[in-house]
Amino acid sequence: MKDMWGSARFEELGTGTLVVYHTFILPTSGFASWFRKKAIAMAQEGAGMLVEQIEMERKSNPVLLQRQLETLRSALLRQSRARSCGERH
Repeated sequence: MKDMWGSARFEELGTGTLVVYHTFILPTSGFASWFRKKAIAMAQEGAGMLVEQIEMERKSNPVLLQRQLETLRSALLRQSRARSCGERH
């Protein structure tokens, strides 16, 4: 691939969370459309595995989950600040 970019958004929804995930890939080959269904299936599987992991940690190790959330929030804040300053990572 030539390039890849994306985003994720998390919104409270009732007693759960809605995850909206976008990934855009700029292919280098004409065969990219051939792999489209497989890539979508892999993304869906990955999202499902993420949900399972979060649920497991919520029940068995909430301290670890809280620490991971704090790390994620900090990283997102740094990225947001870098973008507002015109940097690209």
